[in-house]
Amino acid sequence: MNLSKKVFVSSLVACLFMATSCIDPDSGNYAECSGKTYDSAVEFCYKGKIGKRCNDVERPRKLTHAVFLGNSLLLGNTNFGMNATSKEKDYFHYLDSAFRVANPDYKAMRLNAKEMENMTSLDSQMTELSREILPYLDEKTDLVSIQLGDNVKGKKEKLIFDKFVFNTYDAVCRAAPNATVIWIGEWYSSDYKQKTIEYLSFKAGGIFVDISDLNRPIYRSKISTVITYDHTIESSTPYSSYEVLGDTLEIHSGKNSQNDGNIDAKIAVESYKVDSAAKIIYWTGYQDITFTDAVASHPNDRAFKLIADRVLQAIGPEFDGL
Repeated sequence: MNLSKKVFVSSLVACLFMATSCIDPDSGNYAECSGKTYDSAVEFCYKGKIGKRCNDVERPRKLTHAVFLGNSLLLGNTNFGMNATSKEKDYFHYLDSAFRVANPDYKAMRLNAKEMENMTSLDSQMTELSREILPYLDEKTDLVSIQLGDNVKGKKEKLIFDKFVFNTYDAVCRAAPNATVIWIGEWYSSDYKQKTIEYLSFKAGGIFVDISDLNRPIYRSKISTVITYDHTIESSTPYSSYEVLGDTLEIHSGKNSQNDGNIDAKIAVESYKVDSAAKIIYWTGYQDITFTDAVASHPNDRAFKLIADRVLQAIGPEFDGL
């Protein structure tokens, strides 16, 4: 028996008795991960664990089905990104419009996955992923957009962040074997998170869309920004003074315990009432006001458009018509 045959037989024995992947060394994709054999063309190794790489399918191809996973930048304003001024101004809408031009039959789904960011247990994260995300992915999914990690701030969350990114790529690439997978990040960034996502995107065959440099004053929303919904909402704010102009309220409010900055906004309302003793005004209508710095720190309309542009540039070679 020659040497190459001996190596193959040895590998086969390892496959049978060590639960490792059976790879022909002559294929050129033979690799070791903590003593386990894996195919580096379809799998990757990270800290001793083997994950599924995103499928390297023929390109370009028609984009027909996309799934978006995200946090407040995707669904913070109920059914669109916080703090876009309307549903037509967030990054999903810009991408959705471009995809529909390329293929009128294109369909997309948005899924709120924010809860996973603040979980401190990998088991809890994977349970949430398996229950709320993976059932919507299959072999017909062409694109999966992941936009998660912004809310990872605590020590325990950071401690498992790289494993969370690894597990998410592994699970998504298995559930959607024919999809191009991208990770958009981070608006609220750190060097650690950026490097982790970039490295694991490379290892998993995903595409990292870096938006960290966009988070600066010119591209942030601001206090008093008016948001227009496609459904009625109820809201309120303390006021220092207000004016009623037909169906419009002009509200002025100084800084107080409920607001991080001065409110000076004009909104259309369907109805309103005033608690003059507490100096709070309540209203029902299609418009709301940005009250706090936390909300105002989100992207403005211009930033959402730039995020969409970066995604389109990154995935352009993947799909026809982009």
